[in-house]
Amino acid sequence: MRALKSLVSDAYTYLTAKKTPNIRLLVKVGAYVSEILSVFGVINRQEAIGFAAAGEGGASSEEAALPFVRVLSQFRDEVRSSARELKAGSILQSCDNLRDNVLPELRRVG
Repeated sequence: MRALKSLVSDAYTYLTAKKTPNIRLLVKVGAYVSEILSVFGVINRQEAIGFAAAGEGGASSEEAALPFVRVLSQFRDEVRSSARELKAGSILQSCDNLRDNVLPELRRVG
């Protein structure tokens, strides 16, 4: 799971750093991550990438995503706590950006 997290993180970094990212590469990353999650039984794979849409069997996309959101929220809290101890303002700003901009944007897309 750490390797998947690292892959997704690297893909996001690549996506945000490039003006015109290689979409084929990102699709392959998404398909690979979906395949691995399917192998572990995290998702019931009916699509090439991602979770099945609500009503296609299994939990709704919000229900399926909830455990990941909880883990991400806990991780963000731990990072913020460490950043406060280190007086690392840029890390706190990155955490706030994740909460205020990145995650809400994902909800609009999904």
